[in-house]
Amino acid sequence: MKGAPWTGMSIATYTTKIQETSKLREPRSQYNYAARYQVERVSEYASSIGEQATLYFERRRNFDLNNFRSHMQLLLDRNAPRIAPNTLSTSRILEMAKGLDETFRIPDAIAHAGYRAVEPHRQCGRYERSYVEALVEKLWRGPTRRKNIREWGFVLMPASLWGGEFMGDHPWLNELPRT
Repeated sequence: MKGAPWTGMSIATYTTKIQETSKLREPRSQYNYAARYQVERVSEYASSIGEQATLYFERRRNFDLNNFRSHMQLLLDRNAPRIAPNTLSTSRILEMAKGLDETFRIPDAIAHAGYRAVEPHRQCGRYERSYVEALVEKLWRGPTRRKNIREWGFVLMPASLWGGEFMGDHPWLNELPRT
């Protein structure tokens, strides 16, 4: 694995202001929503390099693989605009237990970097952006026709976070390269 090429994506969800009645308050729904964002981006990446996408999700209690596959198939059947259907088959969305493959360390590192960058440390209240800064060159900029790291490589959910109050707390995010 050492020296192997890779490209990463980080999906960060902002749950603080989710309305009480929103389905996104449920951990499974929140995880699946972020996973859908990831599937969209991975399918576009696979399309950009002319390959089929294979996605592995870590086996966890709040993820139902069959339910998620069914949802992704429904989106494919409806021609969801952000999913590249020529690269995605729901049979290639898989689960794997933690620790079985060392390549899982890469998405773990990306997820941790994103988390530390936007979530203050519980004791000192500081944001640690150096991890994201160290990985930023490996984050995907997007397909040739629409390059934007904020849409493809370091994604905030909802996208409206790229403005307003959230950016006031995280002004350094404006320094991320767009392309």
